[in-house]
Amino acid sequence: MREVDATGGETNGRKEVRVDVTKRKSITRTMTGRKETGKKGTTEKAIGEKVSNQGDAKRRSYSEAVIEGALRTKRVFMGDSILRKTERTLSKGEDVVVCLPGARIEHVTERVENVLGHGKGGSILVHVGTNNADRDGTTRIVKRYRELVETLKKTRVEQIILSGILSVMRGRGATYRNCKRMAINALVEQMCEEEGVGFVDLWGYFVGKEDMYMRAGLHLSGKGATVFSENLLRSMDS
Repeated sequence: MREVDATGGETNGRKEVRVDVTKRKSITRTMTGRKETGKKGTTEKAIGEKVSNQGDAKRRSYSEAVIEGALRTKRVFMGDSILRKTERTLSKGEDVVVCLPGARIEHVTERVENVLGHGKGGSILVHVGTNNADRDGTTRIVKRYRELVETLKKTRVEQIILSGILSVMRGRGATYRNCKRMAINALVEQMCEEEGVGFVDLWGYFVGKEDMYMRAGLHLSGKGATVFSENLLRSMDS
């Protein structure tokens, strides 16, 4: 399982590619390309598809796989820094966690096609909007979400789910900020229904619960991250 965060490195034997979205405009494509192992081995094509080289099996080029539409098998959990610490729960098989600290909705929209790669099928759950909520107007934010959904549909991904913005625990103007977040979630849920995509609202699991947050009241504690990721996984499975 791969986690994309802010810097490059290896963690627990798993390769991680991390990106600071405020400084870079590209993201490493996950699980694409192809690799070969010996003359009688296997050829791994776009999106994890494996085609045997043995017998009369026809070996397809990468471009052919793109045209035919290689079947994606992975599930992607993508979003801002609220996804930190979720890999402990979400690292199942080929599932991928793509964490972009500081990302706004438009940053995810710019990168999601590279993350999913060519092909069709698979699933993606996006949790983003925290960094838009305090800087953009509600109408503009909903428009950004709609643009994200439209981009996701172009990738031919089979399952699309958006996750509602979580509450803040404390800080200047916390009451107003939470009211605005609730309004955004209600409008985004309505938009998701219109677009025929999924929406998961976990507000009730976190609002007013200090043990779910770190001291600053924005990012999740270890307990909060576990509750969050378990519910994201459940929504993906339902």
